[in-house]
Amino acid sequence: VGCDALETVVFLGTVAEFEAIEKAGDWDGGNTGFVVKCNDGTVTPPRHEYSEEWSYDNNYHWRVDICGHGELVTDYGEHEFVGKYCTSCGTVKASQGLSYRADIENGTYIVTGLGTTLETEIVVARYYNGKTIVAVADSAFENSRGITSIHLQEYITRIGSRAFADSVGLTEVTFSAGLEYMGSCLFIGCDSLTTVIFQGSMAEFLAIEKAEDWNGGHTGYVIRCFDGEIQM
Repeated sequence: VGCDALETVVFLGTVAEFEAIEKAGDWDGGNTGFVVKCNDGTVTPPRHEYSEEWSYDNNYHWRVDICGHGELVTDYGEHEFVGKYCTSCGTVKASQGLSYRADIENGTYIVTGLGTTLETEIVVARYYNGKTIVAVADSAFENSRGITSIHLQEYITRIGSRAFADSVGLTEVTFSAGLEYMGSCLFIGCDSLTTVIFQGSMAEFLAIEKAEDWNGGHTGYVIRCFDGEIQM
């Protein structure tokens, strides 16, 4: 992916041997400008038709074909950001340097932690390596004392237990309306937390499946929905 000058991959075997190699579905990274030369012929990797719907992942634009192959396009293109938001379209800029775990079977990713980021306002993107980010792992941001806000964007449907626990500087968390499950003790020890923004209705928030102790006894915040607030 991104190797725009690549023309030739030389495989020191036959076409049949190359074809028999087990490969990830996106092994060619969407790169369409090269051939694989074998000792008895040439293999041209499949060419993919991409949608024109832009997505973003850690400061890069991606586009994805119908097979799920991702192609890296450019660094945010025409978006101009003030803080986390594009001034023209409102796109939220994703944080760099977070860590992820791949779910190979489903072709998705799960957020596992801060990785190398030094940011205090964390925005988890919709995509990583062109694949959808669907969940936050258990204890992903636990004891992250430097962070002040976390914004989980569209398609993140599950949040693991203690995902934000003991993040003492955390004041605000944003969830999308697509959220389906919330694990136990999410906010235990988050003494500075005042607001959880849910981008849906109060009825939709109440309908989310939750662990019995999902709020960990923390009562110092409100759930702000588009049609009202729920006081914890």
